[in-house]
Amino acid sequence: MHAIHPVSSPLLWLRVLAALLVVVVVPGYLLAGRHATGGRVTRLVVSLSMGLLGVTVVGRLLNLGGIPLLVWTVPPGLAALGLGLGRWPTWRRSWQRAFASLRPAGKHETPALVAVAVVCFVVLVLGYGDFVAPPTVDDAGNHAYLVQRIAESASLDPAQVFAAPLGSLRVGYLVGWHPTAALVARTGGVAPYVATWLLILSLVAMLPVALSLLWRAFQVPAPLVVLGGVFLVTDAFMPAGILGWGGFGQLVGMLLVPCLAVLVSAALRERSRTLAVVTGAALGALIHVHASELVVALGLGLLL
Repeated sequence: MHAIHPVSSPLLWLRVLAALLVVVVVPGYLLAGRHATGGRVTRLVVSLSMGLLGVTVVGRLLNLGGIPLLVWTVPPGLAALGLGLGRWPTWRRSWQRAFASLRPAGKHETPALVAVAVVCFVVLVLGYGDFVAPPTVDDAGNHAYLVQRIAESASLDPAQVFAAPLGSLRVGYLVGWHPTAALVARTGGVAPYVATWLLILSLVAMLPVALSLLWRAFQVPAPLVVLGGVFLVTDAFMPAGILGWGGFGQLVGMLLVPCLAVLVSAALRERSRTLAVVTGAALGALIHVHASELVVALGLGLLL
């Protein structure tokens, strides 16, 4: 399904958000979110973060085995992995211990954060409602093209993604979040360029909620947590300004940093081999999404 101004289409939003639940949130919840302590906000952020990273890892592993990246291979594969690992007591305890030090979002803090995310979403819809998808300047068009090629080829193999007559990529490029966008496009039945744009806008709207996890880990009082979310919505330069030139990988990486910083801190504190392996795998997947956020996640994890 195509549209000239997709941000203004409620039907396209419903399709993309439903696909995001199927491809990312539900598998991420089965893998990790349901085991995390710290309340509903924490479980949501963990589910979203680990779902995004899980699709990156599972998609790559399946592709190495010659299995195509399709709706009925990657999300079910990640969900099955989560269900299987969930039967292992050590796995459940590891996630419980990782977020045990976080105070749960308060009675009024949770609805306030939801309201901030909704306001951020509305601002993005109003601000970009007249844009084509995505903006055709700088990196945005390149990202949309790569998502389209992954969706068409159902592969991460450069020989297929950049097959003739489209040319070849002469440098290595880690596709990171692009397979997620391709799967969202296939699941929602929308054009890949539409899925690319709406997926990124959805994740940007979730940034205040994701960052609240980090702020709570630093023992920031609830009113200041909400105020920080409001500041994100009203700041025209960061992160919303990145959308204009297409730094989509950076935005996805920013969303992932809070969860990974808490994991790094927990792995160092708990001295758990399971947590160490999980944290290492998650950081490795983050490199595929946007490498510069690796330093940020490690640095914040050491400070917690």
